[in-house]
Amino acid sequence: MSGARGARSRLFLVSVATVALVAVTIVSGWSGARPAGARPNRLAMNEQVRVETRRYIQDANSKHTLDIYYPASWSHPKVLIFVHGGGLAGGDKSQYAELGNTYAGLYHYTTVLVNYELSLPGGTAVHPDHIKDVAAAFSWVKRNISAFGGNPREIYLLGQSAGAYLVSLLATDAQYLRGVGCSKSDIRGIISLSAYYDLYDFTDYEGNPLGLTDEQIQFFRTMIFNSHRTLNRQQLDQASPYWKASSTQPQFCVMYSECDMPGMSVDSPNFHARVDGFPGQDPQLVMLRLSDYSDVTWAWSVEQAGAAGFDNEETPEVDEAELVAGHWAGVASMNPQDALDDDHDTAIETVVDFIESH
Repeated sequence: MSGARGARSRLFLVSVATVALVAVTIVSGWSGARPAGARPNRLAMNEQVRVETRRYIQDANSKHTLDIYYPASWSHPKVLIFVHGGGLAGGDKSQYAELGNTYAGLYHYTTVLVNYELSLPGGTAVHPDHIKDVAAAFSWVKRNISAFGGNPREIYLLGQSAGAYLVSLLATDAQYLRGVGCSKSDIRGIISLSAYYDLYDFTDYEGNPLGLTDEQIQFFRTMIFNSHRTLNRQQLDQASPYWKASSTQPQFCVMYSECDMPGMSVDSPNFHARVDGFPGQDPQLVMLRLSDYSDVTWAWSVEQAGAAGFDNEETPEVDEAELVAGHWAGVASMNPQDALDDDHDTAIETVVDFIESH
């Protein structure tokens, strides 16, 4: 492990000009190109996993679709819905085929990958468009998943980055599920990886509760304004899982990564502590460490962070991409291009352990 990989520096210099690029590429999953030297993933070639695509809203919008991965030869009643990241402005379910194969082929879950409408620069959606899409997708799964061997009473949600924000909001703010004829009690559990839970905290110059630099705050302000069209505290609080949490939501597993995006190493424990304070709630808090990632996963994640703009040429002695690459590595380790390695599948095991224990 390199010295930079183990660094704890808070350096994070990124200009506002790179925000659009980051929003599209942030946690975009595996692009389809296999890293040099990687071994074939045995699950990717598992002919026992079937994949079917369905439209969860009957319109012409190509984003209103989901992919269902399920094993052909084994019982698979437990359902795992995955919602991708991308700053609410990028990403696509097609980039997570390995994740679908892993959970369906190895753990025999009926695994559903969901698309949703995107904000600028990738689309024109504005909150609450994204969360309404995810609610509609959940409703479709609940009504139809039995036809694919899944149990509609055994649905778990997994999200990463912006996707983790969406599944967390779905589980804490009852209005979105209520709008599609469902309720929070229809969700068995939530696994949320590298989310943002209190939107205003990422935009607050004056209070700066997350200890961010001015450049970091400006980055998040731009991203959040593009997706929510406001920086007003009251409005952002109404769209924040932190302020919607209560004793009535499903149980949470809150995950984040060492060398995650700035602020998330504070925001995630803050959200966990708030949820833990409600009667009947017993949330888990898991930090993925750099040692939990294979060399192939880490090298790819550093490359993706660099492509997203975290490679300030003015300070070549510091590899800024390595300081935030954990944000990519967390989901990449669930979406592996190299063969699954028992020493580097902590993220996968955390999800499985949570599902099996709830």
